[in-house]
Amino acid sequence: MISTIFKILFILSLISVQAFAWTLTLGGKVFDGTDNLTCTAVTAFSGSQLSWKRGFFEDCCVRLHSDSLCSTQQVGFSCEDWSKVLGQDINAFQVTNC
Repeated sequence: MISTIFKILFILSLISVQAFAWTLTLGGKVFDGTDNLTCTAVTAFSGSQLSWKRGFFEDCCVRLHSDSLCSTQQVGFSCEDWSKVLGQDINAFQVTNC
C-alpha cells in the first residue's frame, strides 16, 4: 500500500516538472518556457543565486552574457541542471537547443 502511494507521488512529481521544458531563476525573477528563447535582458548581480532546471527529457541549454544584447563574450553556459552563486554580474541570457 505504501509503495503504491510513493509510486503515485513520483509520477505526479514528474508530470508537474514537465509543465515547462526549462526554468531559470536569475536576478530574483523566474523565467520558464518550452522552446528556445532569444537574448533576454535581465539584471542579476554578483553574489545572487542562479538556478537552471530542465525537463526530464529536454536538451535545452542556458547561455549567460555580461551585456544586455548578448553581443559580447558569453560568461556562462550549461546544458545540465545548474545551481550556483554568481561570481559576476549577468545582464542577459539565451536558451538554446530545445
